[in-house]
Amino acid sequence: MSRGERYGDGPEVPPNVVSDCAPPTRGATSRTARHFDFHAKHAGDYAKSIVDSGLDSGYLSQTCLTDEGLSQRSLASGPLEPPRCPKEATSRLLDSGVDLGERLGSELSQLRVDETRLNEAERARWQARYVDTLTEAYRGDEDGDTHLHLAIIYDFRKVAEWLIRLVPQPNFLNLRNTYMQTPLHLAVLTGDASLCRHLLVAGADLSLRDRHGNTPLHLACERANRACVHALTEPVTAEETRQAATRYTCQPAPAAADQLDEWNYQGLSCLHLAVLSRDLEITAHLMCHGANVNVVEGKSGRTPLLLAAEVGNIEMLRFLAEACSADVNAVTYGGLSAYQLALLNARLDVAELLLLLGAGRRELPESDMDVSSDSDPETLLVAEDIYSDIRLRGQPLVKAQ
Repeated sequence: MSRGERYGDGPEVPPNVVSDCAPPTRGATSRTARHFDFHAKHAGDYAKSIVDSGLDSGYLSQTCLTDEGLSQRSLASGPLEPPRCPKEATSRLLDSGVDLGERLGSELSQLRVDETRLNEAERARWQARYVDTLTEAYRGDEDGDTHLHLAIIYDFRKVAEWLIRLVPQPNFLNLRNTYMQTPLHLAVLTGDASLCRHLLVAGADLSLRDRHGNTPLHLACERANRACVHALTEPVTAEETRQAATRYTCQPAPAAADQLDEWNYQGLSCLHLAVLSRDLEITAHLMCHGANVNVVEGKSGRTPLLLAAEVGNIEMLRFLAEACSADVNAVTYGGLSAYQLALLNARLDVAELLLLLGAGRRELPESDMDVSSDSDPETLLVAEDIYSDIRLRGQPLVKAQ
């Protein structure tokens, strides 16, 4: 997979899809371009900065980070072990916009360590190192990205796993950057299904939304990433929990049936996005996990079958109608049926199929005004400026600001 495909610039992303990993612009250059330039020119510097910064604190210096993530020496030495911390560690506030001080203190006090091997001075030193390391690792940069965000973006997989095992409770895995992205959002956007699963098992919250209202599962369905969809929906096994080796006890919760029907800020559910991405396997998977086949989208009231009929996806249409018992006579908010939408798009083959599937024959509206309330399906994946119609002193609000 090319870099462009991973970050929303490649041909695999449906046209007009809003890329949540790469906002269009941020000043003179896009965030995607900034990350690509950094990754290409300074990947080794980022790895070195982890060791040289407070994140090292005596723990990571032995891992010999390189531009490949970890040196052969560190890989041969076995899995990375996060530092231990004695009981009664003093909490500190993370400079991340989230006040976790009190919870940090209570969670650190529960960590187990062989205190018989440490005198009071050693305990205090390890305690201070652990808290300093944690604070540095999860302090956001100018974009709100913590080291975990950056490790995911730049493919430092082993570093990401180490950072996940470092935290004393799962709220650290849900910190957001300025684009409202959690590490789980970024794992989906980079197409790393294994890391998605690792974060889920460690207790990452699947319900959190980015600035476009997308949960991680919305993004996986939009990008037709089957592996990520499976990673976010399959039940967590006891063996996966054991291998995660977290410092806390949690109950990982894959996406529930009601989450599959939730809208993003464009009014689209996961099933709508799967149909728009033309992925039959993801659509079937969502149906098996309890998605509502007749869920309507928020802009014009289209069901997944109405979308399939309008874009002329015959295979998807037959699957929804025959295998999933979708309502072939459902109508949009404007009163248009799938049969009428097929005629409006000059898809007589789709219209004939709908009649065979039991749809009623309905005449087209006489006036264009009757269909103006229904949005073009291509615009359903394009973010709209919700302030574009508001005016201040006669000027559009966006310009007035």
